[in-house]
Amino acid sequence: MLWFSLSEKQHFCKLYHFGPVVLGRGSCGVVLSGQRLSDGLPVAIKRLSRELVWQWAELDGALSPVPMEIALLKRLSGVEGLKGVIKMLDWYEVEGWGFLLVMEQPPHCQDLFDIVTQRGALPERLALRFFRQVVEALQVVHLHGVVHRDIKDENIVVNTRTLEVKIVDFGSAALLKDGAYDEFGGAELS
Repeated sequence: MLWFSLSEKQHFCKLYHFGPVVLGRGSCGVVLSGQRLSDGLPVAIKRLSRELVWQWAELDGALSPVPMEIALLKRLSGVEGLKGVIKMLDWYEVEGWGFLLVMEQPPHCQDLFDIVTQRGALPERLALRFFRQVVEALQVVHLHGVVHRDIKDENIVVNTRTLEVKIVDFGSAALLKDGAYDEFGGAELS
């Protein structure tokens, strides 16, 4: 979605339903379970408070700047074959709610922090498998001009059945650049 109207809240509520489960919390928002009403697809809905967003970007078709996270996820969601990064399906700005990012909710997933907390240290072979997937995903992310800047176990979700990983939470991400990142700030995207 590239533009906003006063009826976005009504539009969002016709397409999606918030679920009861809090999937995660961050410094700028909360991620809730949800469902796409047209087909019952489970989704994750990240709610970003406008007041807590510190990086903004211009996005073609948007009436006003959007959180950098939306611009970068939009860029990455269009990358063919990128499996190691969470995909943003839609986004909205809703008065009184802030920004809502509708993302895929991979089945049977748990973040790596919780896995290690519950099960203890990972066997070396499994850790290597996860590490390889993260590095391969980050290589593609970098090729598309994005740097995550917050890779940690809480931002890696694992499908506990297939052992595939996905990188989540691009709230600290930025455009890739040469040189040091010495400040946290937004940039323009077209």
